[in-house]
Amino acid sequence: MRGALHAVQVCQVVSDRFAGSGVWVGKNQLLTARHILLEPTIRVDGIRSDYSIVEQGAGSDWYTSDWAIVALSASRVESTAAPLGSLCKPVVAGEELFIVGYPATSRESKVQVENLTKTVVRFTVIREPYWTDQSDSTLLYLDGAQSGTYFGLSGAPAVRWNAVDQQLELVGLYLGTIECELFGWRQSAHLVRLAHGMKSLSPLR
Repeated sequence: MRGALHAVQVCQVVSDRFAGSGVWVGKNQLLTARHILLEPTIRVDGIRSDYSIVEQGAGSDWYTSDWAIVALSASRVESTAAPLGSLCKPVVAGEELFIVGYPATSRESKVQVENLTKTVVRFTVIREPYWTDQSDSTLLYLDGAQSGTYFGLSGAPAVRWNAVDQQLELVGLYLGTIECELFGWRQSAHLVRLAHGMKSLSPLR
């Protein structure tokens, strides 16, 4: 599993204002956090490129809408989709997920940010989606940490290991941390936006 995690085709996505991560989902197409895409060009693994929006989250609630699938004008060497399995199997509390991306701290300079190493961070799901609540039906809450701890992971893929099929599955997109009330007390939690409902994605088996 360790080798498969480090083989996930993630990339760094950097704009003039933000730095984050993304995952390749097709030829010259990547899934990333929408808030990174405030300028007409971005740098993906150090290569500057124009891009067009293929699909993006809608609405004013960033918790559910901060994602986008973009097509880059600059070609990349690899053209295959990320080696990930089906997208929408149920996720339950207590399950382990892995975020694969490029974490940084807000103190690092832009040059330092663009020379980070791909990292795998393990989390545990502490609350699964409330499928009957439309506003919260696409969110997973993961075990908490201080806000900003994983700056640079925004837009990184959340994956899990399928022991039966011996492959990773794309669960969703890492959004960041939030202060929220869970189980009757206030705490910090990490948010993942499920890939469920992203129409441009198809099972990558």
